[in-house]
Amino acid sequence: ADYWKSQPRKFCQYCKCWIADNKPSIEFHERGKNHKENVAAKISEIKKKSIEKAKQEKRMCKQFAAMEEAAIKAYEEDLKRMERDHPQEGRKAPTGRLRRHKSKKTPARSPKSQRSVLG
Repeated sequence: ADYWKSQPRKFCQYCKCWIADNKPSIEFHERGKNHKENVAAKISEIKKKSIEKAKQEKRMCKQFAAMEEAAIKAYEEDLKRMERDHPQEGRKAPTGRLRRHKSKKTPARSPKSQRSVLG
């Protein structure tokens, strides 16, 4: 060749290093001890994060359930207090437990649709 041309290189995301972008170099690198250890470490890190995230979601679910229970209890007490303080003829305050629904995530509105709602 009459001019210099660089060899294509490939970046290994596990080892944070560059290797020649050809099959023998890539296979040699991936068979190496250091690469295998880095891949195993990355997999265990992902697993650990996943377990921690699941624990955090479980904690949040328990906290939300406790908050909902407290809100229902406070609502029922408010109804009893209102009935006691302001009795009305022919109307009774609703009694009994409220039906619980699992909250569904509502899709986020785009700014354009919010403007139409706001007027």
